[in-house]
Amino acid sequence: MSEGWIPEIRATDEMSAEDRRRLIESMRPEDAEPVPEIHEVNVPDELRERIETAMTKYPEIRSAALPALWAVQRQYGWCPPEGIRQVVRVMARQYSEAVGPWRAYLSILGRG
Repeated sequence: MSEGWIPEIRATDEMSAEDRRRLIESMRPEDAEPVPEIHEVNVPDELRERIETAMTKYPEIRSAALPALWAVQRQYGWCPPEGIRQVVRVMARQYSEAVGPWRAYLSILGRG
């Protein structure tokens, strides 16, 4: 990897194999952003409403996870870690027991 290489922010399917390799090599655990506590995550009102609407359409809350992530993708154009945290925040507020697996996933995003 060349010294000082800074990855360009773009969809990985638009990258060459070499660029993807360099991007992966540039990732270091110590560079991961800290993950806030769920209650510290702010959620835009429009996104919160979309997630809550998705939650009302499914008898089991876990079934709403994918539609909630689609709402994040519509909001940001992709599913950034902050967007995943926002889904957790909205879903955990009303369904803390059913959302338990999300808490474990948050640790993968940077808290260790």
